[in-house]
Amino acid sequence: MKRLLVVEDHPWILRTLCDSLRCDATHIESATTLRSARQRVLADDPYDLVICEQHLSDGNGLEFLGYLRWHEKIDVPFLLITRNDQVTADYDSDFGVITKPFETIELLASVHRLLRAQARGIIARQVPFAGTAD
Repeated sequence: MKRLLVVEDHPWILRTLCDSLRCDATHIESATTLRSARQRVLADDPYDLVICEQHLSDGNGLEFLGYLRWHEKIDVPFLLITRNDQVTADYDSDFGVITKPFETIELLASVHRLLRAQARGIIARQVPFAGTAD
């Protein structure tokens, strides 16, 4: 069973994401803010994947990725949910990116791709932007 963390501040979207992922025999935890996501990542056993909305009420999903990679040295596979096609074109080779609106099958395909890459030891160690320290 895989452990996933879903970070989304919109309750309906969070519920929909979790329901879509549950059908894939995973244990899913959620956070609605970057602050609570940071606490979960640092307090719990390692996650197999983090799925995070880019624009949250208390910050940016890319900042969270930078925090994980540089501040905490955590190389967990990361799937960014965005509304911006440019982010997809610029960063999809460094971590997973899925653009809204998307279908459940696209979400599951992205999750499986990242988990397979992790299993093969292919996880991006560098992200082409500056991370944050807190």
